[in-house]
Amino acid sequence: MKIVIPGGTGFLGQLLIKSFLSDSEKHELVVLSRGGRSEMVDSSIRLVPWDAHTLGEWAREIDGADVVINMTGKSVKCFYTDKILKILRDSRVLSTEVVGQAIKQAQKPPPLWIQMSTAAIYAHTFDTPNDEENGRIGEDPEIPRVWKRISELAQDWEKAMDSFPTDKTRKVLVRCGVVMGLQKGSAFDIFLKLSRWGLGGTVASGKQMISWIHESDFVNSMRFLLKNESIKGPVNLCAPHPLPQGEFMRILRDTVG
Repeated sequence: MKIVIPGGTGFLGQLLIKSFLSDSEKHELVVLSRGGRSEMVDSSIRLVPWDAHTLGEWAREIDGADVVINMTGKSVKCFYTDKILKILRDSRVLSTEVVGQAIKQAQKPPPLWIQMSTAAIYAHTFDTPNDEENGRIGEDPEIPRVWKRISELAQDWEKAMDSFPTDKTRKVLVRCGVVMGLQKGSAFDIFLKLSRWGLGGTVASGKQMISWIHESDFVNSMRFLLKNESIKGPVNLCAPHPLPQGEFMRILRDTVG
C-alpha cells in the first residue's frame, strides 16, 4: 500500500510506522511533516514538507494513495491558556480541512481516510459509558471553562472532516482514549514519574474515569480499521474497562513502590 500519514512524526504515528515496517510486504510510507527527521523510526520513510493549513506540492502524495491517516495536532502536554487552546484547535481543524481539500481535488482519491479525534468529545459522566451511537456529545454548562473549550475543539475537529463529502473515500473518525506506552514523554511515562516522585495521588474526587488503551491494542485496532471496509464514521478506541483516576494512580503507586 501507499500510506500517507500527515503528522506521522509524533508518538502515535511512529507506533503505526513501526508496525507497517514489520510487514512482509513493502509499503510506500509517506509522512507529511512541518519539519524534522530526528523523530523518525526509519530512514527509508519519505518525509514531505507541508505547513498543515494550505494546499501545496504535498497534495500530489494523496492523489493515488491507498489510505490517508491524519494524526496532525499540537501535543496536549501543555498548559491550557487561551493562546495554547487556539493553537491546539487550529493545528487540528486547519490540517483536517486541507487534507479534505486534497482528497476532494484528487484525480484518484484514496479509498480510505482515517482521521484522529479524541474521546474528550464526550460529556463527563460517572455512571453511563459513552458509545459511538448513543454517547452524549459536549459538556454540561457547569463544568470548568477549559473542559468546555476542549470539547468544543473536538467537535470542530470532527466537523472539519464531515464538511467534505467524499463519495469514493471511506471516512473513519478515531475517538481515542489515552494511549499507554513506555516511550519517553508519553502519558504513561509521565504518570509513572509522578508516582515515583510521590506526586501520583488522587485529583479532586478521584472518581473521574480514565479511558485508556495500550499501545499494541491501538496499533492493532488501527490496522483492523484499515482492513474492514464495512466500518465508517466514529469509532471509540479504548480498553473496555476504564478506571477511576484515584484507583488508576493507586495501582501505579503500588507497582513502582
